[in-house]
Amino acid sequence: MNLTESEKVELNAARGRYFALERMAKQRNCSGFENSNPEIALKDSLRALSRLYEEGIISKEEYLAKRNEIIQNFEL
Repeated sequence: MNLTESEKVELNAARGRYFALERMAKQRNCSGFENSNPEIALKDSLRALSRLYEEGIISKEEYLAKRNEIIQNFEL
């Protein structure tokens, strides 16, 4: 899949909004967003991010920055 730079930026912004909303929903114990196993949730988030990088949707710099952010914001 070949995306333009603006499409990559838009997709990355949407992904960031999704992660932020998901984190808020888990913190507020919204139904459907159970956070019963934080280790699995962390692995899932990192796998999703890795897929974005492998598919060329985000750059290596974006991948590393977001990976660090996910790990820092995650509470184990």
